[in-house]
Amino acid sequence: MTMQEAAAINMELAFRLCDVRGVEAWLNGLRAAGFVETVVHEGGPDVTHTFRAPADTVVVEVYYGNLPAECRIFSNHIGVTAVSQMLDRLIPQMRPGYIRGADTGPVDARTGRPVQCVFYDEPNNEIGQRIGVVSARDQSSQPCVEDGTSKLYSIPKV
Repeated sequence: MTMQEAAAINMELAFRLCDVRGVEAWLNGLRAAGFVETVVHEGGPDVTHTFRAPADTVVVEVYYGNLPAECRIFSNHIGVTAVSQMLDRLIPQMRPGYIRGADTGPVDARTGRPVQCVFYDEPNNEIGQRIGVVSARDQSSQPCVEDGTSKLYSIPKV
């Protein structure tokens, strides 16, 4: 099995575990799945649990504290194109009715086509959920690039 194949399997597992609601469900699911956990108390009520899949194929951060709780999923071994394809396969099953969209990035030299970073919006709710993927590297000016990394996010649309 290649590193990218392992990352794809672990990315999907982490996504399914983070799709349930609630910090305790996230923590218990990731522990039960065998992800290795470290905990950082960031001061006050802010806490981040970092879970690592074997060979660091995927890293999951569960944050809770002063801000809304988050389950963030990162990989340095699978790019936005493969994760976009995963979302296209999973979201229609897991979240029927969510509306597909995509951000377009620069041309991928390997394919000659612009990169697509897929996202799905909760329908009929202006501040509803958006689930999508961007590069895991800090690409603030252009987060949709195919650099072999990915970050899955689930945020309010506002």
